Amino acid sequence: MSGVLQDSTFWWTLCLTGAAAIAATAYVLFGPESLRGRDSRVPGLINLGNTCFINSILQAMASIPSLLQWLDSKETPLAVSLKNVLHALNDNNEVNISPEELTQALMRHRWLIDHQQQDALEFYHVLLTTLEEEMTGPTLSLSDLINDPQVEAQSSSTKGMALTKIGSFSAPSQPKSCPLQGLMSSSLVCCDCQHALPTRYESIDSISLPLSQRAASVSSSLVECLRDYMSSEIVDDIECPSCSKRAGVKTKRSFRKKLRIGRPPEVLCLNIIRSVWRSDGTMVKNRSRLVFPLTLDINSFLTTTATRQDKTCKSNQAILGPKNPNSTQQV
Repeated sequence: MSGVLQDSTFWWTLCLTGAAAIAATAYVLFGPESLRGRDSRVPGLINLGNTCFINSILQAMASIPSLLQWLDSKETPLAVSLKNVLHALNDNNEVNISPEELTQALMRHRWLIDHQQQDALEFYHVLLTTLEEEMTGPTLSLSDLINDPQVEAQSSSTKGMALTKIGSFSAPSQPKSCPLQGLMSSSLVCCDCQHALPTRYESIDSISLPLSQRAASVSSSLVECLRDYMSSEIVDDIECPSCSKRAGVKTKRSFRKKLRIGRPPEVLCLNIIRSVWRSDGTMVKNRSRLVFPLTLDINSFLTTTATRQDKTCKSNQAILGPKNPNSTQQV
């Protein structure tokens, strides 16, 4: 399901990644105005052989204007191939579009994509990670790849994997400006002396939310899922500098860990996890309904700093589907 995040000054977009059918429906319902209500069909993506997991992500991305604008300013090979596909999906004159240009661009970055059905979220991470690497580091030539000893050493261990990267090459770290990327903060506070360790920040391009596991639950609330994900937990056996200083020896304590969104991305992607592992090792699908309000206030999930610094945004809210604040939606 795709929708729009809105406040009084600018638009955000929120995507719930899932099955290909959901992403396709999102593109039709919430895509560009020029494509809705037409007598002809909206542009479609050709399946290259079990590549619906790729197509579902591309269809969702095509309905995000801020992403298209960001890509328009990029001239790296993968960015160009991606924006070509996304713009084609927004072209009234296009009918059947092939994502082959994009998959070929990924293969030039050492990704092996076979014809087995794979996870859409995995492809989403691969795409964004490779985009970042391409923009922050030099692109390897074919001769560099052939002569690299890591290729031969790792190729034997990667057989059978559809999305596998050959080799590992570091690139200089640069600030992320992609609208799909933000920062998650992690804070640790000693349960004994309340000493707080330095807050750590980690780059995110999505948040995976398990559905509620409460007994006899027939539905889950999106707010509930976010609250469970952000709820504090106890982490044991962490050295506390304050307690160690008072005791004169290294002292380990239990710490309370809390997650918050340190820098909200312009586009927030939520992955809803429906897989549940039973005690006997089998996996089943959680078929609970996901209920969410059309307006989702995310201020309570932000760090204090993020809320204070975001001066252009009076209220961080998500609007999902039709703009009727008195309604609720289910997925």
